[in-house]
Amino acid sequence: MSERRRVWIPVAVAGVVFAAWLAVMSQNGGSGERTEEGSPTGEEDQASPEDAPLAFFDADARSARTRVAELRSLLETLDGRALVTNGGPPDRPVVEPTDERLRAGCNVPLGGLDRDDLGERVEAAVSACGARPLFVPTTIGLGLRVSTQRVRIDDPRLDPLFAAAAAQDVPLFLEGVPAPVYFLPLEGNPLRALFDVRRDLHHHREDWPDHAQAIAELDARIRQLPTDGVVGIRLPEGGDEQPHPLEAHAARVHFVTAGWTALAQRHPQRTLFGSGLALHHDGWAPPDALPSETFDAAAHLEERLAVWRGAPLSEADRRAVLGGTLARLLSEPGE
Repeated sequence: MSERRRVWIPVAVAGVVFAAWLAVMSQNGGSGERTEEGSPTGEEDQASPEDAPLAFFDADARSARTRVAELRSLLETLDGRALVTNGGPPDRPVVEPTDERLRAGCNVPLGGLDRDDLGERVEAAVSACGARPLFVPTTIGLGLRVSTQRVRIDDPRLDPLFAAAAAQDVPLFLEGVPAPVYFLPLEGNPLRALFDVRRDLHHHREDWPDHAQAIAELDARIRQLPTDGVVGIRLPEGGDEQPHPLEAHAARVHFVTAGWTALAQRHPQRTLFGSGLALHHDGWAPPDALPSETFDAAAHLEERLAVWRGAPLSEADRRAVLGGTLARLLSEPGE
């Protein structure tokens, strides 16, 4: 009989990124292999399997304040505990500090980018976040405007935000850049049904960058960040073995993916399991889809886990991908 174990799960739910403890059936054994970045196999692979945490992370930053009760109910079903990374501004977290199931991350308001006191205001806001991780949504870079002009993610006016996070050792979660289909014209787009309802997710505009340019801008920002300054950045699912351009930053970035196991084979100590779970204002949904009354979020999570349980990774690397790495990154002093 397999043992049950507690596990870390950071999940992003289209409006929420969260980290949770789940009870799952423990897995036995490893592949006996050594990967370039992986931990050696053998006795180390078998050490304390009941303590191996599980993790997911996904990212479409929408406010889930009205869905907190529903999220908590899902976690109770899964016997989980969660960190809501997109958890509201410093003074208005979406959950109470005493909540036993949910813990809130932090969003820093960026109004008045052209004001002289920006640096002081941002530094104070990041400080007020305390131990809460800082979430940087796609809208910073693909939505934020000053005098009708788009503010790129690598714009120098955003430097104070990232400098404050680095100076105060605050972990960063970057929503990243969505798949190329999100940048294509609406006509003939395979996701048109989604974009007709959620126009905010469609990034095809006359003054908007294309997918390649958006990646280049994010690449430029990452190059300015300190090593290990980014806890997680979402990468769209890879359809083949072709590396993503941002994999060039594997030394300083942890990648988030729902099922791109080839990515984890290349970077097992830099990959975090993404849930692929989305939370809209009117319900849960699978990736790239609208909510449905028949959609079972818990079953969806179990399906995602099954992909990783069967992935060709050593047991030590599997535990790292499924939460060991994230638990270390999100640990607080004294934990």
